[in-house]
Amino acid sequence: NKLLWIDRDAIEDMTSVKKGEHPPLFVEIETGKSDTSQAPCFPVKPSVESVGEFKVTPSVHAGYAFTWFGLSSAGVYMTRRLLLRR
Repeated sequence: NKLLWIDRDAIEDMTSVKKGEHPPLFVEIETGKSDTSQAPCFPVKPSVESVGEFKVTPSVHAGYAFTWFGLSSAGVYMTRRLLLRR
């Protein structure tokens, strides 16, 4: 995780731009060596061959469906119980 902070006053001082007279743009300064030739450009476009491939198997999908069905049933039950208190 990286925290990026934009200090407008420092940028204006470094670029000798007067306050309020700058276009709205971001400046990226990299320090240190980094190999950006291998960095992917986002969003990554899938290849034509991979279109239609599903990453979730039917058994995993069934597990997800069962989980969400159970959670929604519990929510309906608790809401009904809360609303129909006697």
